[in-house]
Amino acid sequence: MFRSGRRLKSVRLFAGGIAAIAWMQIAATAQSAAPAAPSYRFGHGSLIQIVAPPEPLKVAEKVEISLILHDKGLTSVVATQNRYLDPEHKFRDVYGIDGGNQTLAVRYRPDGSAYIELIPLRLGEIELTVFGSFPDRASDRNSAFIQIVPSERKPIALIVGSAGRPDSDTDILRLNLDDSHPWAQGPKQMAYLYPAAYYLDLHVPIEIDRPFARFTVSQPEDDPVIEFDQTSGGMKPLRRGAALVETFYGGLVKRTCVLVRIARDINDRGDCEPLFSSVRPTVTAPLDTTWMQNPYGMSNEYVWGVLEFPTDRLDVTPPNHPVEFAQALRIPVKTSRGKVLYYTVAQSRPGITNYNGQRIAPEADGTPLTSITLVPLQFDDDLVVITAHFADDGVSQRYFRLHVTPSGKGLKSVELHTFPAENGYLRVTATLKYEQLKDPVQLPDLKRMTYRIDQGVIPDVLHIEQDGRIRRLHAGQAALVATFCGVTGGVLVDVHEPVL
Repeated sequence: MFRSGRRLKSVRLFAGGIAAIAWMQIAATAQSAAPAAPSYRFGHGSLIQIVAPPEPLKVAEKVEISLILHDKGLTSVVATQNRYLDPEHKFRDVYGIDGGNQTLAVRYRPDGSAYIELIPLRLGEIELTVFGSFPDRASDRNSAFIQIVPSERKPIALIVGSAGRPDSDTDILRLNLDDSHPWAQGPKQMAYLYPAAYYLDLHVPIEIDRPFARFTVSQPEDDPVIEFDQTSGGMKPLRRGAALVETFYGGLVKRTCVLVRIARDINDRGDCEPLFSSVRPTVTAPLDTTWMQNPYGMSNEYVWGVLEFPTDRLDVTPPNHPVEFAQALRIPVKTSRGKVLYYTVAQSRPGITNYNGQRIAPEADGTPLTSITLVPLQFDDDLVVITAHFADDGVSQRYFRLHVTPSGKGLKSVELHTFPAENGYLRVTATLKYEQLKDPVQLPDLKRMTYRIDQGVIPDVLHIEQDGRIRRLHAGQAALVATFCGVTGGVLVDVHEPVL
């Protein structure tokens, strides 16, 4: 699933191969002029044997694998974890298992028996292979098939990727009914979701194969949007609309909206928010509660790079009381075990995640950072995530909620903007300009404002629905007027033709 970095690994292996050939040539030249040395010998499985455990192992948990050695002095082995794509073991997965190639120390118990410490990195059946070279120039390799089952250890985050970007978390999977575009996923193809679990202090995510993840689909039963295969996890688009797929693993849930359109539009997400709202959990924990994963089952920030891994080294103390919109507040932070390279801070709604992170240096004037200044820019539940990025590639984060109330402190002006929406409606947004903020703040709607329509000479040019949308009724001109915290703004709207 996670293929990033494989080309780099291949280049390194190729470069290593060239170096090895050069070394062999030098060694051969030197050997021709030197006394004969003991020749290499390969054991063909007679020198190293893997003692396959009698019971299945648990993924992401360190375990001892016993070795039977018929030669002396082995201090380390190269261990690889692989898998086959068929029960007969004829077709090996050419991509291997991320993180499955490791050099492991050979340890010895008081009774002299040897073992290695291994963390299984894939569910299902894996092939474990060890290769070792002894001091007397003997070498050997041995393999064993081992069953890996889910762990009781709870993952820190569950992500779900899509084709082309399986290593990135997504809230929306877009399927296209028009398969004329070469990248479109049309009805003749199957689209898949790719779940993966992150565990604390594990350097690679665990890919979750279909038998170990559970899916539920929410869509109209009498007129489905997608055809979903529970066995394979594949789906086909059937009609324009949206369906909600929930992925369950390890006690966590990740929610993904499958948005089906005739032609793909990366900015289109209108049908997804109602689906997310219908299943969004009610978070009743106190405001000063923090989480290491998104409490609403939406996208997680545990998607950085091949070398970064989640750790538990960050403490954040959010306020336990409501805060004011656009007014700066300080959030105390504290880290442990390692040097911090930088922090990132992001805010989002509990619905569709749209992180716009701010990068912050770990020190100010040579003094280590003890608090982060944050300006709340979402009303009601403002979901905030603070992440510390460490020099050893560890990453630690905390989610928390802010209850944000309207504030007019420093508010200079309110500007309204309209643009056409679906079914003859107008979409209205408001831009607030504050003295203390460099950039204006755009609100997605007028829910926090009082507003009216001045129709002018011709009545019923526009009409405001209960949900705040504005419908164009007749040709004419009208003014939209809205007030926020005592500051009023407006926009003139021309309707040239009636919308039927």
